[in-house]
Amino acid sequence: MRTRRFPRVVGGALCLCVLAVSPAGAAGPLRSLPPSRAFSGTCSVPSPSPTRQAVCDSLALAAINSARAAEGVGPMGLPAQFDREGVAAQALTLVNEERVDRGLAPVKGVSSALDRWARAGAQSGLAPSFPSPLPGSRGGAVWSSVWSPLLADYLFVYDDGLGGVNLDCQSGRTSACWGHRRILLARYGGPLVMGVAAVGRGGGVSGFTAELIGGDRLDHADVVTWSSLRRTLRPGVSTSSLATTSTRRTAQVLVAASGEQMSIQLSTTSANWMVTPALCVLRAGHSCVVTVESRSASPSSALLLATGPGGASTVSLRQT
Repeated sequence: MRTRRFPRVVGGALCLCVLAVSPAGAAGPLRSLPPSRAFSGTCSVPSPSPTRQAVCDSLALAAINSARAAEGVGPMGLPAQFDREGVAAQALTLVNEERVDRGLAPVKGVSSALDRWARAGAQSGLAPSFPSPLPGSRGGAVWSSVWSPLLADYLFVYDDGLGGVNLDCQSGRTSACWGHRRILLARYGGPLVMGVAAVGRGGGVSGFTAELIGGDRLDHADVVTWSSLRRTLRPGVSTSSLATTSTRRTAQVLVAASGEQMSIQLSTTSANWMVTPALCVLRAGHSCVVTVESRSASPSSALLLATGPGGASTVSLRQT
């Protein structure tokens, strides 16, 4: 499958390798959703500083959540230590939140054996090859030259259609559109395991690869498992800040369970603010509308806390 350079991110290109993948209603939106000018401008640096990378990841998550909202999927929430995790844990978290929030079975974990195949692909700038004979029933592999797993997730899942990064996806010839998305969101037999690799991350030209194999009873999830990561998940929130005024003292935010079913407790850090409801019990990918209200017309600030199994996601509250 041919690809083109991603014009909004320096060095960003995608390629695809598919082996007997069965789509699971994973067709993308009617068109690609290009990133905002701020997103593309900040993330167009091939060797970002840690500060710039953190800003880019924040913008990527906001873009992902905006695209998910357009599909009726709740916002994604990340573990508190996500930016300190290795690429395997980051990739497994992102892939499984995209899958589980759409009712698909999660990837069991990352295999060191499949990591070696993924690394060979990353080093050569190609989607990984598969072991022969295939240790499972079907599989798929993707490659991106971008340096951020969050950015790669956005390109794979939300910008792979018409007008996006996929050169084979053109008007009148659309069979290859959303191919990367279909790989990540396909129905695979269990056990489903994956290999992940990144080369040159933060140091120039990068390569990020992922390889998924379903029905794989040979390769073990010996790098990181979903059962260990799911305990660290926090709720997703649709915005990072809310503002009220003396004449309009209420505001609303969507709070979602992402990656698994959650009982989410809602509270604020100040008695000057009230929140309803106090509890949302949600299936993965589903949201509840949370209303916050300032009790006073005077200026004040606080945090809304949405607490799930892995801790609290926060929304800044400000009354002006």
